[in-house]
Amino acid sequence: MLQATWTLRDTGQDAAAETLACILLERFNLSDTIREQLESLASRMSVPIVSTLRSYIQQKSPFVVDYRSATGKACQYTVRYAELGGFPGERYNYLKCWVDEANEYAEIEGLAHNYTLNLNRIISINSVGDNDWRSVALDKILVEFMLIGNWVGSYESSVDDVVPRPPIINGKLYVSRYVSFWHFFKRDIIRYGADCKIVAPVRAVESMRAEIRKMLANYQTKTG
Repeated sequence: MLQATWTLRDTGQDAAAETLACILLERFNLSDTIREQLESLASRMSVPIVSTLRSYIQQKSPFVVDYRSATGKACQYTVRYAELGGFPGERYNYLKCWVDEANEYAEIEGLAHNYTLNLNRIISINSVGDNDWRSVALDKILVEFMLIGNWVGSYESSVDDVVPRPPIINGKLYVSRYVSFWHFFKRDIIRYGADCKIVAPVRAVESMRAEIRKMLANYQTKTG
């Protein structure tokens, strides 16, 4: 049940995740760490702003979010599609959304309108006043990567993988995955280290190469 709670949260089924978290807290003897995590999840998903977001999403009604970034910058986004949920390994819940305002710093141009907004940094929400809600949800690109070594036999598929059991060709596991948020995808696959290589598309390969170059430069710089 505990794993099911995290799965529901990570796939955007926040209401079900909150319900299951409450059941676990009420009926089971949990470790202090697990209890703290579940209490945090339940409290985050029950705050008033979440109820407001749910209402807009269920009604498919566009809205404007006033937001303060991690650096303290005040931002405003016009949301045309949204989901509530988390990411594997993340302790925060997010508003995963498509907005009118393109991210000029996006590493992948095709994903420039997709944003992840930390719920704790949302200041206010207001109606746009129109009904132009996107029917195609979030933008996404198809990324192909291969795994070698021990990961070939121990890989756990993602809900965004094209097929649940990727093919093994010449001892290499080839995975095709739909990606909407490049930052979190990079964080997910970088754990595979040198046993992982992005194959396509070219813009994804180039972005990961640039990331690896930055990492290498950090290790080549002497620190005190």
